[in-house]
Order: sequence, then C-alpha cells, then structure tokens
Amino acid sequence: NPTDGLFKLEKTDNVNILNLSAIKIISILGKEILEIKYNGENEVDIDISNEATGFYFITFINAEGGVTSSIKLLKN
Repeated sequence: NPTDGLFKLEKTDNVNILNLSAIKIISILGKEILEIKYNGENEVDIDISNEATGFYFITFINAEGGVTSSIKLLKN
C-alpha cells in the first residue's frame, strides 16, 4: 500500500477464513468497482489499474452477505 492497481491477496496458513464468499473493491464514494467470487483459492489477483487515483476499500463478504473485514487501499 500504495499500489498501481495490480496486486495479489494471499491466504496464509495462520488465517482462518470462515464462510468467505466474495471480495469487493469499493471506492471511497461507496461505488462498487469490482466483485470477485471467492472459492477458497490461496491467491486472488486483483486489477483496478484502470480506476482513478484515490482510496478504495477491499471488503471481504461472508456467505450470508455480511462484511467480515475491510482494508483501506491507496491507488496511485
């Protein structure tokens, strides 16, 4: 962080991701930029390089549709 818009999320051995079903990228204005269905992969490649410079949130969604966690990201 910051990023040029191309990055990879990696699942580590000591992280337990329960019922994670999707990863969403949301702009600081609340607009959903990208949604990736998550099926237990160890790595997820994300590309928001065509989006404007600014702050975005990486939001992790569980199977019930609730937000489990969110990370703030700065795109250059």
